[in-house]
Amino acid sequence: MQKIIVSLLALILVACGSLPEKKASLNHPSEMQNWTLQGKIGVKALGESQSANFHWQNSDQQGYTIRVHGPLGQGAAKLERDFQGVSFEADGVSQRATTAEELMSMNLGWSFPVDAMSWWVRGLPAPQLEIQREQLNEQGLLSELEQGGWTIQYTRYQLVGGLNLPAKLLASRHEHRVEVKLLLKKWDF
Repeated sequence: MQKIIVSLLALILVACGSLPEKKASLNHPSEMQNWTLQGKIGVKALGESQSANFHWQNSDQQGYTIRVHGPLGQGAAKLERDFQGVSFEADGVSQRATTAEELMSMNLGWSFPVDAMSWWVRGLPAPQLEIQREQLNEQGLLSELEQGGWTIQYTRYQLVGGLNLPAKLLASRHEHRVEVKLLLKKWDF
């Protein structure tokens, strides 16, 4: 009987040792290093409006990959940053540049600061840009931010993994007449 009890305890210990590690809980969106975000984007620029779905995979160590596609996967494009720079791929054609803004200007005629947007989508000011104006809501979360010539309005937040993260935001640059609406649907971190 004692052998059976010892064997059961050994099995329990082995089973407990092989349980997957629980993700460390985060206290603040700035602690998010590796994350994935899915949602919708709507852009008004140069007198035209377009919308698409996006999938953004971000790694503080390796850069980011942003995939954008229209309805039924039409018009798929990929923007990727790594240690060698930024690449843009669409319609089987690939281009490289130093920054995402260069590639966007070359291909779209307008751009927005992708590196700053990686902070803005988490409800945070981008540390590399000076803050012109910042307004908080009743919960102490950003409701409006002016930074790098852009105005970012946060209209809705959602609770994800214990963090208040933006669910909807509007980034606009009035002198260039560019407006980017983001509906942030699914976070994973």
